[in-house]
Amino acid sequence: MIVDGKYDICQRVAAGGVGTVYRARHRFTGRQVALKLLNEQYTRDKIMSERFLREAKAAAEIGHPNIVEVVDAGVDEAVGVYVAFDFLEGMDLADAYRRKLLSIRQILDVGDGVLDALAAAHQAGIIHRDIKPPNIFLLPGEHGSFSVRVLDFGAAKRQKVSVEESLTTFGTVIGTPAYMSPEQASGQSVDPRTDIWSVGAVLFRGLAERPPFAERNPSLLLACIIRDTAPSLAEFRPDLPMELISVIDKSLARDPAHRWPSAQAMREALMQARASVSGAVATMTPEQLSASYVRRVEPNLVESPSIEKTIQAVPSSILALQRKQQRKRMAGALAVAVFLVVILAFLWFRPAMQREQPSASAATATISQPTVPVASNSAAPTMGSASATSSAASVSPIPTRIHIPTVVVPGVVAPPVKGSRALPTGSQRPPVVPIREYE
Repeated sequence: MIVDGKYDICQRVAAGGVGTVYRARHRFTGRQVALKLLNEQYTRDKIMSERFLREAKAAAEIGHPNIVEVVDAGVDEAVGVYVAFDFLEGMDLADAYRRKLLSIRQILDVGDGVLDALAAAHQAGIIHRDIKPPNIFLLPGEHGSFSVRVLDFGAAKRQKVSVEESLTTFGTVIGTPAYMSPEQASGQSVDPRTDIWSVGAVLFRGLAERPPFAERNPSLLLACIIRDTAPSLAEFRPDLPMELISVIDKSLARDPAHRWPSAQAMREALMQARASVSGAVATMTPEQLSASYVRRVEPNLVESPSIEKTIQAVPSSILALQRKQQRKRMAGALAVAVFLVVILAFLWFRPAMQREQPSASAATATISQPTVPVASNSAAPTMGSASATSSAASVSPIPTRIHIPTVVVPGVVAPPVKGSRALPTGSQRPPVVPIREYE
């Protein structure tokens, strides 16, 4: 098979639901390349084709030695768009992590190379958005050394995009869940600090032998990243220098404002922390590095179809979680607002209530006499006393409620009032005779 009249397909290297990578050879120069093609169902997909070519253009514009080189790109009438990359032999960082081939210092050296590449990308106005171990490639060097290549700019985004592109990608979550920053996982706008978070997660994975968030369910994983603060590296590696732990922890801050301000700033801090790491440096032989013969050069469009499909299905649940949290915050704010209104209303009407208080007190004092005293040598109240009481009542203010006074009459036993309890009789406790008065 010949692509665009100049590339002979030699071997399929990797395949996925979105794209396929082949080892190919240029018919005229003989150069070996990794040729990436979209799968047949996407060859007529305008959005996918534009992303495909945007990836090639972004990587070519940066032109950094730690970024995989773009050799060629074009459109073939039979297969659609294609991108040719430098064919790399070695292993990706995911393989190196699984096989535990790297020392602590070598893991930090990988971080140094990735941050160097990202600093150049950010300077060019490009955000990678999919930094993860499979997208970091290790090439064998002399005496067990290696060099780093950052792959896969298929998810890359320019910091200044056109209106059409921003409308196309608004609310879309692109990337790999375990290494995705909180703002990226929730579909918000991102800046270079989202790559800072991803680098911190990659280094955390190597040093702690697990990513910061280890949920296996993609929906739960994204929910945890959005909602929770990343654990400190000290929880899993308390033996590491605190200077190094602080560098990683700061890169994983939930709020972008609390992370390292740039890739270069994190790189400098990481190299300072590296000096505090003691112990022998493990080395990898060229045979170890080349044992995992290149299976993919740009994994995002090759092996991530299942990931991409999952991510496309996740935002609805994640956005629902965000809306639920927003409703809770709004309900709390509303409750506080109502409380403040009640307090203000109370303070506003309190002076008027205080001005009315004296008259109310007077009325209460007038009608609050509990009993009418009777002389001990009188068997019953006289007519004179009754008229005096009536006269006193005539000059008193009209009560707001009817008060029923009681008259104590020694030696007279009154029948119990319905609904009341009978009191004991005797010389020490005379009975109470209820007398009703109506005004």
